[in-house]
Amino acid sequence: MPTPPRCERADPDAPVAITNPVEGAHFILEPHRPATLQRPLMTALPEGEALYWTIDGEPADRWVPRPGTHRVEVARGESTDAVTITYE
Repeated sequence: MPTPPRCERADPDAPVAITNPVEGAHFILEPHRPATLQRPLMTALPEGEALYWTIDGEPADRWVPRPGTHRVEVARGESTDAVTITYE
């Protein structure tokens, strides 16, 4: 029988890293849907409740998608990571 894969727990003190959206992700706004429902899915490792997300410097949950290039940033304490995404 094959050996089951090992699932390692992420070190909660490891630097935070965005896993989604990826650098350079491109989104197309759908005019028939509210823009606030078209925010990007945002995930980072290590996971946790202490993540603070911003887009263009605004809290991500208040940001309204609009055409252009945008900076998505996540922070946990002093650790940060950022990617650039585009909406059209």
